Amino acid sequence: MDQIAVYAPKMDDKAASIYKDAVSKAWSAYSRISELLKEDNFKLMSGIGRIKGQDEKNIRIDSEKKAIENGRYVLPICASTSLYHTISGLVLKRYIRMANACDCPTEAREVVAAMVEEVRKVDPDFISRIGEGIIEETLENKFLHDADLGSSFDIDLGGKNSKLISYDKNAEEIVAESVRIATGCVKSTDEILEEILNPGKNPYLLDTLNNWAHSPVMRALNNVNYVFKKRLSHTADSQDQRHRMTPACRPMLSKVHTLRPDYYTPSIVEKNSEASALYKEIMDMLWDSKNRLIDMDVKAEYACYLLPNAVNVRFIQNGSFLNFLHKWRLRLCFSAQLEIYDASRDEFEQVAAVHPRLAKHIGPPCFNRRFGSDMPCPEGPRWCGITVWKGWPNVKRPF
Repeated sequence: MDQIAVYAPKMDDKAASIYKDAVSKAWSAYSRISELLKEDNFKLMSGIGRIKGQDEKNIRIDSEKKAIENGRYVLPICASTSLYHTISGLVLKRYIRMANACDCPTEAREVVAAMVEEVRKVDPDFISRIGEGIIEETLENKFLHDADLGSSFDIDLGGKNSKLISYDKNAEEIVAESVRIATGCVKSTDEILEEILNPGKNPYLLDTLNNWAHSPVMRALNNVNYVFKKRLSHTADSQDQRHRMTPACRPMLSKVHTLRPDYYTPSIVEKNSEASALYKEIMDMLWDSKNRLIDMDVKAEYACYLLPNAVNVRFIQNGSFLNFLHKWRLRLCFSAQLEIYDASRDEFEQVAAVHPRLAKHIGPPCFNRRFGSDMPCPEGPRWCGITVWKGWPNVKRPF
């Protein structure tokens, strides 16, 4: 992010000036905060780096990466991403169909239109054959935002990042009965759960390629579900969405944006007085700029591009135990993004409280792979530097 690169919606000159000024200030703060936190991260990671056998140069490289990750929270969500995107003709047809449906933003419609034009240049006949009428009115537009639900949502979370709000009370028996039906066995529930959830007995749990979903026995874990109420920053939520098998009902920021700043602050930023002061200053500035644009009748969809990556996003997420098990295995790793780690820890502990036999062997990759290996971490030289598998779950993440 050395260069300013953002999506700039169409607006009049005065509004555009406010937009550009806010972006410029945010980028400067990103650079400054990243610089301020390099030494803090170095002090935090030095001891661990020595355990990993790193020299000072490599520790400083890792520290700089962490500082940049911390600094990115102040960048507005209009920051651009460049990527190669390969899709089939069928998917392009769906893009065209959905461009005017649901909560598709203007920016996405512009990208789809550009894709269509590029395909038209090389295959005009294909484009002419896949057209379909647009949806004139979307369901989402029938629901108007008329309340700030953030405060009541957070109170209900009770200090957690993720709160279990619904689950199958007899989940353990459901899993065991599913296995009996799939295999014809007559083993007890305790025996079945130990056979399929103990990594020392189930080789699928040690497989980094994760072939669980192809096993008739492991698919029994799809028959129980959990629902969580969650709050993450925009940047953490973007990472969380990589787990497509644990979907969520996420909000449209243009409908739920707040007048007052509502954001996440990394703990390492809070501990640095200069970085913390600048962080708060930029948050206040971005919210003020967003509010000014809306007062100037700029569409909320456009003004909300100035919200920072730190903006809190609240949603409800659900998934089967099988898919949460995969997610928790990855996100309970100490190298996972801290926000998602904290939320996953909340989820794991709450599931353990209601279904201890299902949660008995839940943990990060090294905890699953601790059988028959002196170095269970699958990350090799990129491991976190802590023998987490020896103390899980009674081990504290230090960074």
